[in-house]
Amino acid sequence: MRTAPVPVTADAELLRTDPRAANPPDWRVDWADGPWPVKVLTGGVRRPADGWLGRLLFHTVAVSRIRADAHGGMAATPGRPAPAGHASPVMLRRPVPSGGSMYPAEVYVAGDGVHHYDPYRHELVDLGRRSGPGLPPVCLVLTNRFWKNFYKYGDFAYRLGAVDVGVALGRILRLAGTATLWTAFDDAGIEAVLGLDGADEAVYAVVGLPSTTPVPPSASRSPEVLERSRHVRRSVRFDALHRAARRAAPAGEPAAAPGPAGPGLPLPAPSPTEPGFADMLARTCAGARFDGRTADPGALADVLHHTAAALDLPIARGLSLYVAVHRVTGVAGGWYRYRPDRHDLVPVGAGHSGDTGRVLQRALFAASLNIELAAFTVHIGAPAGDRCPDMRRWREQQMAVGIAVEAITVRATTAGLSGHPVLGFDVGRVERAYGLTGDGIQAQVSVGSARPGLNWEVSVMPR
Repeated sequence: MRTAPVPVTADAELLRTDPRAANPPDWRVDWADGPWPVKVLTGGVRRPADGWLGRLLFHTVAVSRIRADAHGGMAATPGRPAPAGHASPVMLRRPVPSGGSMYPAEVYVAGDGVHHYDPYRHELVDLGRRSGPGLPPVCLVLTNRFWKNFYKYGDFAYRLGAVDVGVALGRILRLAGTATLWTAFDDAGIEAVLGLDGADEAVYAVVGLPSTTPVPPSASRSPEVLERSRHVRRSVRFDALHRAARRAAPAGEPAAAPGPAGPGLPLPAPSPTEPGFADMLARTCAGARFDGRTADPGALADVLHHTAAALDLPIARGLSLYVAVHRVTGVAGGWYRYRPDRHDLVPVGAGHSGDTGRVLQRALFAASLNIELAAFTVHIGAPAGDRCPDMRRWREQQMAVGIAVEAITVRATTAGLSGHPVLGFDVGRVERAYGLTGDGIQAQVSVGSARPGLNWEVSVMPR
């Protein structure tokens, strides 16, 4: 008998509209008891991640850069924690963005054997297991390791983690070429193949790869997981959201809000050039370093067109793109909806209003970003609240938001600009500016020219 779908709850909607209220008033972050920045396995057989598969993994989730703040400090690396009571001033950066640089997405490789990808050592760790039913012959399995986000963000981590998995998924689909995506499957069955319990780490997506992709066979010895934290916490709300999202989704798709009619502002033809590996490794988040320079309209056209193309997936149905223009040559500052079928912009809501940057700056919960000096800000819209039919689809929707975030940031880099994603802000203020009644704003990425940072940063290449 099929289980009835669980509708999107008020708790899930709260993670979008007011993430600050999602945690109890006494919520505190125990910085001294945080997890390792990567999942640490010990005792298993390790092999270098080589060839085409190794390049795909390295340019998606590998530790590709190490950044230290300008004031110096000790690193928190596997085997050496940060100083007690402090967040680490040294960050292990990866080619894709992640909320707070927490990177909760893990990647497993299944074929002749089953392996975990170690992003720190760029190695495949043999799990001593064989692939099972429900998985294609050769595939990547993406999971969400909950504690990596929960220890810092609490219940908001449930939404943030799904978006983070979607960001990694977007990069994998970009690089894998002829790949097949599954998000509907027997969660517990696949988790059993990987040796996961589904409570601390859960499967979110499976990507089928060409059957010719070589995957090493499995040995008989299984590794053990090392956890740095003494106390791994969870909440009743978080667990309830997770249980609901594990149930099968019903037939049908979330309804998309109708698009605006009438004439629009045509955009320049998009560039057919695909981002290179160097673009993916050069991606930066500006922080409060946008410098106010004007962007070329071609950069805006490229970002919007190629992001819409990346969203041509079943899990992204119903998503739409909006843009607040601050400083783009030949485009009046204002609030627009992008129409991908016409490749144009239609003024909506407040229309040609020159205060877009100030509105978005006031909508931030923290003054860590100077949006008013960016060139433009892309907003991802999706059916909000009860217009998304159930929690499984809600989780897929959040992954699709992550796919959009990946596309915006990598296209910004290709145009020589910086892209800074944000999920936690006053979405009501932004929705009123756009005049939205059906769509809900899910995330924003501000794009523009940025000053170099003061932090010391070095690239790490695979051995």
